[in-house]
Amino acid sequence: MSTQYFLLLSALLFCIGGAGVLARRVRTGLLQAGAIVGCSLAIIGLAFSPTFTAAFIAIVFAGIFEMLLGTANLAAMQMLAPEAMRGRITSLSQIYPAVISLGSLLVGPLADLAGARGASLAAAGICLSGTFALWTRSSRLRELSVSASAPVEKAVQKKDT
Repeated sequence: MSTQYFLLLSALLFCIGGAGVLARRVRTGLLQAGAIVGCSLAIIGLAFSPTFTAAFIAIVFAGIFEMLLGTANLAAMQMLAPEAMRGRITSLSQIYPAVISLGSLLVGPLADLAGARGASLAAAGICLSGTFALWTRSSRLRELSVSASAPVEKAVQKKDT
């Protein structure tokens, strides 16, 4: 039992530390899009997993990518917001669990109609399609970087004065 907790704690620390390092070295938009693609592919792997072990591995990778996405999102919200607004911006992170619940509310009835595998594949396909559409159409997402916070803060301050 203690080995399982050690592995879960190690994965959590790896995700948090790895996301922090990646956010400084990789453009944040690329990290966010890559995490969504990775999580979607892990869900596809879960849908086609023939054994419990394969399903467990897919879920672990989905969790890793979700942690990377959550950390990158919070870092981007904090760093791109003006310093005076950062506390208020952090409160927006409380919306995240509610959004996850909305997704479950939509996928649940789909699972009743198409089965768990079909619903998982549909959800992953929607995520991949949406991410691809955003990536190809949004130069802001493609160029998003935590180091870009200084120009954003200056632009916001100029509008206020």
